[in-house]
Amino acid sequence: MDIKLLAAYWSLGQLNSEALPRLAQEALENGLDSPSIRMLAGEQNPIMSDAAPVFEQALVELSVDIPTKREAAIQIAQHHAEAIVSGKISPAEGARRIIGEAYRQCDELNELLVFVGLEDQHEDFSDRFHRNTYGEEYCRNVLVETEQAIIQEAKDLRLRWRFETRRRV
Repeated sequence: MDIKLLAAYWSLGQLNSEALPRLAQEALENGLDSPSIRMLAGEQNPIMSDAAPVFEQALVELSVDIPTKREAAIQIAQHHAEAIVSGKISPAEGARRIIGEAYRQCDELNELLVFVGLEDQHEDFSDRFHRNTYGEEYCRNVLVETEQAIIQEAKDLRLRWRFETRRRV
């Protein structure tokens, strides 16, 4: 996993101490090396009070800043938007991840609210009640349209935030 993305998850409190050694081992396997990464990779049964400062020192050693909550949520949403557009994850799963890992973590990202509506619609028309009420074909068409809308929103989101990021530089 990308170390900057890990810093984003860290900023939002989404990494636990048990995951840090495995992530450090993956970082080493992918060519990221620092004294703190090596130390963290060798930890067994770490507790957060011990592992957190080592992880943060590793970020310093790798010249990776810990983003603000807003920046972290944007980065995570962009990551999932890219995965949706590239087909690495389904549109519905991508929308769920954007909602759970970005939208619900940062009050300032109302532009992600569209994913809440689309994911809710996808879930509704996936259930037996809606299929029995509206018919299989109608629900299938709604699901296809909803997935296409999620993909389009993911494309728009990537472009909008890339443009905003460039303007700030």
